[in-house]
Amino acid sequence: ISDHLLERGSQVTSLADLSNLNGIMAQVGLQPGLSAVFEEVCQHSSGSYEFYSLTNPIQKDITFRQARKGFPKAVLVGVVDVDTGATLLSPPDSFVVSPNDVLLLMAEGAENLTYNIREAERAEAA
Repeated sequence: ISDHLLERGSQVTSLADLSNLNGIMAQVGLQPGLSAVFEEVCQHSSGSYEFYSLTNPIQKDITFRQARKGFPKAVLVGVVDVDTGATLLSPPDSFVVSPNDVLLLMAEGAENLTYNIREAERAEAA
């Protein structure tokens, strides 16, 4: 886990739950090419991407776009609203991520979960 994340008190959790395997298998059967995506995500080999959960790293309200653009080495795929427990995959860019919300990301490793506020501000200005 990145020392930078630990210094700021953020929690990083590797997600390895495959309890929805039946639903995934059904989707693979319905959508050609999806099996290759799941194979890459689930193989857990060196250099493969994994899912992570991370508490909002800047501890203030930000838009999903700001959060998405602030991770240059990870892909933000969704948000868990801590107040309601709802998981939102790919919410609109205008969705407001609160300080307690949990971000769901894909990255090659926890060291790639560093939030870059300059990248996020540059995205807002564009």
